[in-house]
Amino acid sequence: MPKIVNHKLKRRELAKAAVEVISNIGIENLRLVDVAREIVATTSMVTRYLGDKDAVLSAALDYVAAELLSHEPKSMSVVELWSLLYEVLPVDTYRRNHWKVWLAYWSRAANSSELAKIQPHYNDQFKKNLLMALAPHDLPENGLSREEVADAVCTTIDGIAANATVEPRSWSATKQRRQLTILLTPILGAPK
Repeated sequence: MPKIVNHKLKRRELAKAAVEVISNIGIENLRLVDVAREIVATTSMVTRYLGDKDAVLSAALDYVAAELLSHEPKSMSVVELWSLLYEVLPVDTYRRNHWKVWLAYWSRAANSSELAKIQPHYNDQFKKNLLMALAPHDLPENGLSREEVADAVCTTIDGIAANATVEPRSWSATKQRRQLTILLTPILGAPK
């Protein structure tokens, strides 16, 4: 009887392995064999399920984006909203590894129209979730629309996360959260 393989699960397993490899050696140094070795598989399996280096990066990005977007879009209390925003930051190795994948993606997507097509989907989904979370809040009177607030939140998180991923010794979890609070309190209101 032939072995039944869950292709979706195998692709996810390889994507998770790709996250580890990218976070350890970078996308430039990644070889398909490195991803295969991470889970004791063959290079042909990586090629079959993921494809070339850009496809491996896309699969890794899908994996980390699924983690990021795993929260049910819903309206949130102020405490829940700030908690969600703090949770996105690279305050530990696990989240820093995920941000390394985002940074690797941004680097390659800047010069690849095919890769660049992926980003808007995830940005739109995160922003949609954020707009849902912001819906019940009376935002400070600053003349900004909710969409502008959501864009400012995303841009602020991206900036702090990029710095903290590249310079983790200079950007402790406390510093990341403090900077996020300093920058977003004027438009979101203070965390409670």
